[in-house]
Amino acid sequence: MIFVISKSSFAFDSTLTSKLQFTIDSIRTSQNFKGVSASVIIPGHGLWQGVSGVSHSGVNITPGMYLGIGSNTKTFMSALALKLAEMNVIKLEDSLYKWIPRFVFVDSTITIRQLLNHTSGIFSISEKPGYADSILANPNRHWTPEEILNTFLSTPYFPKGQSFRYSNTNYIILGMIIKSAAGEQVSAKLNELILDPLGLDDTFLAVEEIVQDTIAHPWANGIDINATPRTSLLSAAWTAGAMYSNSENTSRWYQNLFGGQFLATSSMSQMLNFTPQSGFVYGLGVTRYVINGRVLFGHSGDIRGYTSCMLFDTTLNMSITVLVNQLGVNPVAIAVALLNTVLRNPLPQIGVDLTLSAIIEGFYDNSYEKMRMSDTATVFIRNSFFPYTIVDSSTAILDSSTFSGLFRLQKVTSGNYYITLKHRNSIETWSKLPVNLTAGSADQYEFVSNQSTAYGNNLALADNSPLRYSIYSGDVNGDAIVDAFDLSEIDNDAFIFAQGYFLTDITGDNLVDASDGSIADNNAANFVSVIRP
Repeated sequence: MIFVISKSSFAFDSTLTSKLQFTIDSIRTSQNFKGVSASVIIPGHGLWQGVSGVSHSGVNITPGMYLGIGSNTKTFMSALALKLAEMNVIKLEDSLYKWIPRFVFVDSTITIRQLLNHTSGIFSISEKPGYADSILANPNRHWTPEEILNTFLSTPYFPKGQSFRYSNTNYIILGMIIKSAAGEQVSAKLNELILDPLGLDDTFLAVEEIVQDTIAHPWANGIDINATPRTSLLSAAWTAGAMYSNSENTSRWYQNLFGGQFLATSSMSQMLNFTPQSGFVYGLGVTRYVINGRVLFGHSGDIRGYTSCMLFDTTLNMSITVLVNQLGVNPVAIAVALLNTVLRNPLPQIGVDLTLSAIIEGFYDNSYEKMRMSDTATVFIRNSFFPYTIVDSSTAILDSSTFSGLFRLQKVTSGNYYITLKHRNSIETWSKLPVNLTAGSADQYEFVSNQSTAYGNNLALADNSPLRYSIYSGDVNGDAIVDAFDLSEIDNDAFIFAQGYFLTDITGDNLVDASDGSIADNNAANFVSVIRP
């Protein structure tokens, strides 16, 4: 079930509205670029949309205009791949040869995961000398992905999995796999699984879909290039960078995605698995930014005539989108300026700051009385009555020493709710009873000191002295039970000596081995599963 964050009905703070508008006006004026469209969504406070500048001579840019989002397309495609994996249409460990023909310079044993996180080593077609000239030489040409690969591929940067290098080719090949696995156009699957369910009616994959509404004119080198056909450019970029949207749609997309409302928790954990090869800054189609000590998820993008940046602040659960209709502008800097404007003008607190404590069974080390690592988990706040609808959610990090995380819930009003906790390879755990939460307050709940804090006493004994309980580990595939299917995935990764942030790493030591299988095997033998009201 997708819990959709729709267009906000909250009235945005008027003072902050003026200051955000001043921010983009002053930046555009000082840098003298054509136009910008921006949006900020703060849960509980609503949506701000602002524009500044022009689309083209005599026509101001407007909030509803479409702009190219370039490589922000990659986040959509990564989420689409993860959704298909949830449906068992594909697996992230599938090799390329399962879905597409062989190509020169492409190791067919590369996995889908290695495409998504740019550890494939495949040469980026856009770095081939003469690429831009070839694409622009005949602007009406429609390139197929096969033609792009056969024309512009070159020697790989490195053997698969050995390093990190951003490559547009990865996401073109991903598009080919999605099309092959789904048996239809990528845009059809994108609409079916993402855009339509989330109500993102102003977002589309160009070339495969016809533009019906107004596009903000693209500018390059001081020239309005809107009259130049973009068929060649967009067909070449395709699933690596050919999407269009407006700032409202993309901000709402980030609210749904990073607010934990679109992908399963296990899928979200994989998306946010920032690879060591990238210096822990790139996951699956998403970048991790640390700005003034704050962690943000996002991506930037550019395509001829447009630049863009989308950010999600993990502290405020706030999304920021900046779309510019001109090359040579830094949209990340504009997005950060908007973030700083919000931080300098704090809004009244709405919702609940919930401090929740839980121990992850497999991570706990009795010798040191702490977990081997801190890790992300997601809290879902559910109605206290059947069917226990999700009313809010938040993702935070459970600290390895305190076992606590601060979960900022932005939409909760005062009342009684079930609290459910889900970790990437653990059993979903429910509070024993509905818990009273008070809007505008700081509340606490814990699953550590007493087994009865969980519904059905569904906690494992973690330590006798001091007495501590933990949420059960081993639900690798997220199907609410620990069984042979989870063991199979653990065994497969142990066989290849998998190291790093894997779902199958039950013990949290960044190594998949027999110790992980032992915990899952024990819980499977005891038929450990979710217990719900």
